[in-house]
Amino acid sequence: MAVILGFFAYTGLPIQRKVIYRYELDDERILEQWENTKTGETKQKIIPYTQVNKVIIGINPVHIIVRNSSMNGSLRYCRLEAILFILHGDGMFTETFSSAKDLQNWIDRLEDKVSITYTQQDLSQALRSRGYVDIDFSEVEGSSNNIVSEHVGKELSDNPFPAWMPMGVQEDVEKTKAAIIRSNTKKAEKWTIFILFFYAIISAALILPGTPLDADGLIEFTDAILLGYLGVNLLIPCILVFFRQFSKWYNPIFFFLIVTMGNMFGIFLVSFFLDFPSMYGSIFLLNFFNLILWTCSMIGAKLIKLLFRK
Repeated sequence: MAVILGFFAYTGLPIQRKVIYRYELDDERILEQWENTKTGETKQKIIPYTQVNKVIIGINPVHIIVRNSSMNGSLRYCRLEAILFILHGDGMFTETFSSAKDLQNWIDRLEDKVSITYTQQDLSQALRSRGYVDIDFSEVEGSSNNIVSEHVGKELSDNPFPAWMPMGVQEDVEKTKAAIIRSNTKKAEKWTIFILFFYAIISAALILPGTPLDADGLIEFTDAILLGYLGVNLLIPCILVFFRQFSKWYNPIFFFLIVTMGNMFGIFLVSFFLDFPSMYGSIFLLNFFNLILWTCSMIGAKLIKLLFRK
């Protein structure tokens, strides 16, 4: 059990940022710099304004939820920011602004050197979608007049600006997201199978042989069985799999077979060193309870996700 809990503790440790990003802006260029905190290696990219094709400034709404115990609920509102895109020969540079003054400082440096397009469209969704598909922000249409700064810093109950997204891109984004989720779920299922099988061997070798049997020769449900066996076996798939989208409906049945085989292998190994009554009937009984618990928890996890999605 300590091995399993140790695995969860390890996976939950905070991870130090490996790369630190910073940039500098002056009258001639933008300097981007990446520093690897482990190796000390730095990488730089210089973007001269002469290589800039287009600058786009749009709306970036930030949705905020404030928990309020006195109101017995939460307060939701939207804070408007500006988002700036600099399209250049090597790619794209982005920056967000919560202050109209900070945005104006950038505009003052850029407006005499490059073409700036202002739009009162929400560009945040398109920016997030870049992680899944390529999006051509040069297609954004707008005005040469600054129609964005007046909205920066405002707090509204809802976002009044329409989202911009190229035609057909949203469908591609959803397909890519689904493919990534399926892949991650498949990996999680494989890890769950490995951990369950490993723990089945360990628990069979350490817990089952020393557990007393009843008059019918079946294992008694001691604290070690309830917590160290059934409890841990329930916890592992609940954490790793059952709350994931696209997890397979037959996972509890498959886990039942895997854990049963692991238990039998563990009992077989320890039988070379210890004498104890036959445990194979008890193994089937215990894993029948595992199957019931896994099935109920999987159904419960799906219902919880369905309720919170609404």
